[in-house]
Amino acid sequence: MKPNHHWAVHVPDQLIDYGPVHNFWAFLTERLNKLLKNLNSNNWTGGELEVSMMREYHRNMAVQSVSNSTELLAEATVIKQLAGNERNAEAMGTIQDAAQYTLSSSRIKFGTLASRMKQLADDSMRLALVNYYNQEHTCVYLNLREPGATSENILMPYADIYNYALLDGRRITSTHRSTRNNAGSSLIMTRFGDEACVGEVRAIFVHRQPNIRGSSDTILLMVAWLKESDDTPLDFHSFVWSKFPELGVNNWEYQEYEDPGNPVSHPLIIPLSRVHCQVSRGVIKHTDPWQWITTSMDRVSYLRLDLAWCTD
Repeated sequence: MKPNHHWAVHVPDQLIDYGPVHNFWAFLTERLNKLLKNLNSNNWTGGELEVSMMREYHRNMAVQSVSNSTELLAEATVIKQLAGNERNAEAMGTIQDAAQYTLSSSRIKFGTLASRMKQLADDSMRLALVNYYNQEHTCVYLNLREPGATSENILMPYADIYNYALLDGRRITSTHRSTRNNAGSSLIMTRFGDEACVGEVRAIFVHRQPNIRGSSDTILLMVAWLKESDDTPLDFHSFVWSKFPELGVNNWEYQEYEDPGNPVSHPLIIPLSRVHCQVSRGVIKHTDPWQWITTSMDRVSYLRLDLAWCTD
């Protein structure tokens, strides 16, 4: 038996111990090892190259501790030299991914700007924005004809549209910007109370409302929420995923979404900070009709499993 075949035998136990595979796989580490092995060492042996790299790393860590700024660390000399010396596109992507994954202290990062001050022509989006701002009390109005509306609290008709945003180092892309048909990086999960909800991100934007403090720094998402299926195979003991509740598997009606006009539907617009994690989605084809099935891509889902064991 080959080593990889032997390791595959232990995958079920590892899923139970650590959660989804993406929580503990080492693809990025292995890719970085390949890059480091291909570096020109100028025949330095006996650990000289490793010592030089560790000294540079220590210097940058010292600077970071003084400045308390991850931006300085992101400009570390080692990373800049690696990126500058690598002409291969895949290698460049590896270095950039590693820098983003390890050097970011914030859950949320802005992506690239697609359109500045774009007019909000979609009436449903404008109404959803008003509802978002007025969750606690009325402070934003659609037009000046409404009682209490002034030029200062009227909804601004423009927004900055982004190609993507980063959450925990992972790229979230709107379906309008995605080149895939399966909305892969556009699928997110959040919670409303105890209810887990999954949706497709249709737009990523920043809306600057003058009378709302912090609006210019808040990334907002326009989300089409998946419609929960009433006929779920997760209730059947024969369904394989029902044995692994820690994986956060849910099923939804195939290609069906909540009606935004329904009063019981979930909010059309939420801040990115409310997103819990991304999800993966597949299709259950042995049911009639077909159903969507999703699983959480939470990096720390195994912690919930540990807590569940403690309460048993």
